[in-house]
Amino acid sequence: MSELRRRQFRVPEGVDRVISVRPRWVGTQGDLAPSYMVVRVWYDGRVEDVGGPSHLTEALELARETAGLEHTVYMRAPDDGVPRSTRFFGEVPGVRPGQIFHRRIDVKKAGLVRNLQQGIDFSAEGALAIVFAGGYTDDEWSDDPWYTGEGGQDVPGGRQVLDQEMVRGNRALMRNLREGLPVRVVRKVVRPDGDYDFLYEGLFHVVDHMYIPGRDGPKVYRFKLRRP
Repeated sequence: MSELRRRQFRVPEGVDRVISVRPRWVGTQGDLAPSYMVVRVWYDGRVEDVGGPSHLTEALELARETAGLEHTVYMRAPDDGVPRSTRFFGEVPGVRPGQIFHRRIDVKKAGLVRNLQQGIDFSAEGALAIVFAGGYTDDEWSDDPWYTGEGGQDVPGGRQVLDQEMVRGNRALMRNLREGLPVRVVRKVVRPDGDYDFLYEGLFHVVDHMYIPGRDGPKVYRFKLRRP
């Protein structure tokens, strides 16, 4: 484990992984409930599921047992419930589908996304929101839209020159597909006068994916979305 990551995790010398207890939403849209997963976090950032979802007490017990068997340490989740950041899954109170925002900063202020640049707003638990902004030529907006993963461009919004990898936001969207987690969708819309706005389309589910050559040649991840 690198010295920087060792300091972040506060783990002893020679440890190449930690066992962590992390919150994860379970259930169906409209009836999501917080639960906890036990995961293994490697020195290079890879995350593997160990067990769950389960109650916090059960997750902590499994984390302690696993850490003991693997001669490593575990990091416990807060005892006072799900951390605030995970509440960004699902609808944002006070924001309705069809609502229009003039600029990306307005979308952020409303709580739909947490950053001003990335197309995929993600956490270790999955993708919280995505923005269709015309940055990838393989994006396709339709009744069942296809969203292009991130990475591999020569410059942001430029030409695809490298195959995309299953990391960061792409990995998060795969978690949404696997776990059935909803993702908020925001779309950039050009107005007749040439200016643009951002339209909140609402919640979607990731229902399929492909890893195929894109229009520029290199392979891209494409994620199929569907309204519930």
